[in-house]
Amino acid sequence: MPKLTPQEKFFVSQLITSPSKELFKKTAAQILELDAGNLNIGDFSGLQVLIAEKLSELPHMSKIAIPCLLSDIETYFFGNDEGIQKNESEDQNAIIEAMLVGQDAPFRRCVKPEFIRLAPPLYVDQDELIWLEENSYSPDFVWDNTILNSTNSSLNISEIRKLMTKACKTQLTIPETKNLESNLRQDSSLILYLDLSPSKFSNLVEYNPSIAVLSLLSFQGKESNDLSAYLDELFKIKMSVHSLEVVNNLANKVILPDEFIHLYISNCIAKCESMNDEKQLQHRLVRLLCAFIQNLIRSKIIDAADLQVELKPFCIEFSAIREANQLYRTLTN
Repeated sequence: MPKLTPQEKFFVSQLITSPSKELFKKTAAQILELDAGNLNIGDFSGLQVLIAEKLSELPHMSKIAIPCLLSDIETYFFGNDEGIQKNESEDQNAIIEAMLVGQDAPFRRCVKPEFIRLAPPLYVDQDELIWLEENSYSPDFVWDNTILNSTNSSLNISEIRKLMTKACKTQLTIPETKNLESNLRQDSSLILYLDLSPSKFSNLVEYNPSIAVLSLLSFQGKESNDLSAYLDELFKIKMSVHSLEVVNNLANKVILPDEFIHLYISNCIAKCESMNDEKQLQHRLVRLLCAFIQNLIRSKIIDAADLQVELKPFCIEFSAIREANQLYRTLTN
């Protein structure tokens, strides 16, 4: 702890405890001129113990540091000295402010010896791999001119891509549909360059189901695309006339996984049973679903025995609908 005069100890003790308003009205010179005998100085022993404990926790390199500002042995008080010029007083105030004000003020800094750490030696092992830096090798990029070009040079791929983008956003006109379908039939590899991702496939099913079917048929056998991703997206699509049409056409033209067909039918049954508030739409979808399942059974795409547990209660629930009765008779026979 620095050595303090009785007046300084009194001032610090007042700041720590409860300073009076009269204390702040006095200047530094007036406080230093107070009578030491009449000052009631508080007990600093507890504070000194806490400071000593804190200092003991610091590393030795921190404890040997010294402040950047040191007090002068000779102290001058310029509080009310009339001999000091105004300019000199302003200079003194500016110097004091520069030393005390700011986050990086000089009074906050300290000077301590630099702790020099030796660089550790590199570990050398005979079995260690050597990092090779070959700066001379710079491969040349070769542009593939066949990218985004169809195998059929008569087709305009940019126009076909525009049509596919439009097909995912709105229903195409009859000439546009025929144009896109004819191009895909001529060259199925076109589908790889039309940017038809699984996330866009659901919109294509709703707006242009015939193109959706042809697109999936074009994807079949292409190594760069996984057909299951599009089937998963088709399974998530809300049940509608178009989605049933797409699944029905696909089932008649390609071999769909049995698991997909069974899950799709179960999902449609659950959808129909949950539409109690929309009777007209519910009956329409039930008729479509029953006709869809009848077609799958007649085409021997599915075995009626595999779905009897789910289909019989469904047909009984909607027995008022003719298609449901026909499907029930098909299941029982």
